[in-house]
Amino acid sequence: MSVWNGSRGVGGLLLLLGCLQCDPGGGRDAGAPDGDADHGEDAGIDVTLDGEADGDVEGHDAADGSGDPEEDAPPCDGLEWQLDSLAELLDQPGQHYRYAPAALIDEAGGLHLWMCGNPEAGAVRDHILYSEPGPEGGLTAPAIAFGPGEPGAWDSFHTCDPSVVEGEFLFEGESYRYALFYSGNDVDSTDHVQLGVAFSHEIAGGGSWTRRTTPLIEHPPGDGWGVGQPSALSVDGGGRVLLFYTRAETVPHVYVREVDLTDGGSPLVGEERMLHEEGLTGVDGRPDVFTNVDVALDEALGTLFIVTERHPFPTDEPTGLVHSLQVLRAELEDVIAGVERWVPTLVLAEDITGSSRYHNAGLLRSLGGSLPARPELTVVFSDSCNGCGFPDWLFNVDLQRIDAERTCGP
Repeated sequence: MSVWNGSRGVGGLLLLLGCLQCDPGGGRDAGAPDGDADHGEDAGIDVTLDGEADGDVEGHDAADGSGDPEEDAPPCDGLEWQLDSLAELLDQPGQHYRYAPAALIDEAGGLHLWMCGNPEAGAVRDHILYSEPGPEGGLTAPAIAFGPGEPGAWDSFHTCDPSVVEGEFLFEGESYRYALFYSGNDVDSTDHVQLGVAFSHEIAGGGSWTRRTTPLIEHPPGDGWGVGQPSALSVDGGGRVLLFYTRAETVPHVYVREVDLTDGGSPLVGEERMLHEEGLTGVDGRPDVFTNVDVALDEALGTLFIVTERHPFPTDEPTGLVHSLQVLRAELEDVIAGVERWVPTLVLAEDITGSSRYHNAGLLRSLGGSLPARPELTVVFSDSCNGCGFPDWLFNVDLQRIDAERTCGP
């Protein structure tokens, strides 16, 4: 879901380009995080993942100096792009756009891909679309999986930014296996962006979703862009998730909180805190901010990976798409405790893909939000043409993928 000022004659680009025009380069000191942002007096989150006590992650306890030296050695956590894995996923002809991917691998190895797009050629009204591998190879043509709500509903105009996670969710007396978190709004503009959730028994064909008719996380109308772009990570395989999302008034930042949807009709929504941004640098080498992220957990190492856009935005057309994307990592224990420090891990830019314009990206994940074993990490990203004006760049936004694998030693 994006912020758009409507100056190019299209008022409905709210969801199209993720928080584009709440420019992290404006309203702050050269990319520095907002000094008034509140990390919270107690920045930690009271979360225990997968039954581990007090934030310990299986296979990631602190070494005590005893045991096998090889077992106590620091894990190899370097990654490098596999250039031969770069491939186009979706590039529909005509006036369509495809972005904001949520890519999942199920237990059988099947790919499920949700995205934001326009079902009607030339119309800028966001729906959540779905595609999967077809019987003759490639991906099926994207079809509507989840659209806007009823007239007058809070999400009646745009729905976008899907994040799907497996768990156990009770809603209106019925048990569901999957939750879909999404951004929505009720106007053909950049206003009123809020974050919602829906539930489904299955994900084959994109799922059949029952929406919660009120926002899960609200935002006051007229107070900046709003709140959206969710990325959810299962905490316990049940109803508890860690929910990451962008909140933007003047300067956008990413926030995290625990949400318990064991009873989806009466969710328990924890206190939000802003993610620390130490470790982020923009394309100009100056401090940057998180926006429009996706997260995935490396269960073996207890490491949380995050992919985000790099700023500032370019000054030449198209000005609303960034020059590069960045993957960073932090210890999950530190994220939960609110003391994370992000380590830059990978940069995706023109020297890797041949493209110099990018929008938001997603990480290929398991149903609960973990990284698959192989390849080590896959990024699904949106790109577009360089030097092209509106609306050409809009209808050139499509989806690509690239893998990165772990490296050790020389």
